[in-house]
Amino acid sequence: MPSKRGRYCSLSSCRAGDNVLVHCSAGASRSRVVAATALALYNEVGLETAFDQVANRRNTADPREAVIRQAARIYTRHLE
Repeated sequence: MPSKRGRYCSLSSCRAGDNVLVHCSAGASRSRVVAATALALYNEVGLETAFDQVANRRNTADPREAVIRQAARIYTRHLE
């Protein structure tokens, strides 16, 4: 889990229009889900739209279903 400072810097970079690197050891599941969830919440778009946008940039990623369900719960919680 990144430090609070790391999360803050990443969000600040998103707001500034800079690129942000999201990394996990394999880069095929968690990274894509975290990036898509953040993108959906930040841009106020649907989670599926955000997943499509991330997939267009990294089409080899194949997130696990359990991680996608967790992202959907987080996304829904933030919309309430």
